[in-house]
Amino acid sequence: MSNFIDSALEKTGRILRGNRFKADIFFPVALVAQGVQDRFSTFIQATEIPSSEIPAVEVPVGFGAVVKVPGDKTPPADFNCTMILGEESVAIYRVMKRWQESMASNLTGLRGQGLAFYGGMTVQLYGNINNVEQQWEMIKIFPTSVGPLSLDKSSRDDYLTFDVSFVVNEVITNLI
Repeated sequence: MSNFIDSALEKTGRILRGNRFKADIFFPVALVAQGVQDRFSTFIQATEIPSSEIPAVEVPVGFGAVVKVPGDKTPPADFNCTMILGEESVAIYRVMKRWQESMASNLTGLRGQGLAFYGGMTVQLYGNINNVEQQWEMIKIFPTSVGPLSLDKSSRDDYLTFDVSFVVNEVITNLI
């Protein structure tokens, strides 16, 4: 007797798995000017692609009749993710903290202005043969929360991770 995955593979040929994805973060010009590389590839342990909505607006057309038309699109939800740190990627934590510090400082009271502090991100979903099946672009993002690094000597088999929340102004679903 075959299991669900085997029978589904026989019918469809393949199934996408929610654990086969990675992200590329594009840092803002303000950080690149300080010597940070402009792009960084990282693995994310858990996340969801932000959703957005277009509400319907009722427009009167006469004699009490209304027609529903698309209204203004709501901004996407925040992009919350748990990033995995590796030996080569520990710098991503420092850069996220620097990004936040460059936008607003409690010590100086200064705030970053303009497009120089927006970054971007692409999230790629991979298929069974390591080909990109779907890609999403997140436009004009910035981190609102960079979580702590939890260091614990008793957790021997866990990845070193930290949580980040980004504001996202637009999500573009690429047709691959």
